[in-house]
Amino acid sequence: MRENRRDERYPITVEVEVMIPGFWKKRKRVLRTLDMSNSGVFLECDGKSCLPVGTELEVRISGPVGGDAPPVVRARVVRVTGDGMAVVFIPK
Repeated sequence: MRENRRDERYPITVEVEVMIPGFWKKRKRVLRTLDMSNSGVFLECDGKSCLPVGTELEVRISGPVGGDAPPVVRARVVRVTGDGMAVVFIPK
């Protein structure tokens, strides 16, 4: 399969909080990353817990980063596979 990615992906495993504005009020899900790039991240989940393609969400690394609270980044699900979902970051 030919890859048409804008940015190189790097294997990295960290826990991230995933929130859907207006859907999971005050509820967060914690998922693990499989890889990350400047334009998105692949999140590990099984087919039942993955979100549908097109879902907009917010992603934040779980826990402090360098002593500061990590930023919340808007994203959209662009692909779902048997082992997870690919999300692309949405620019401000």
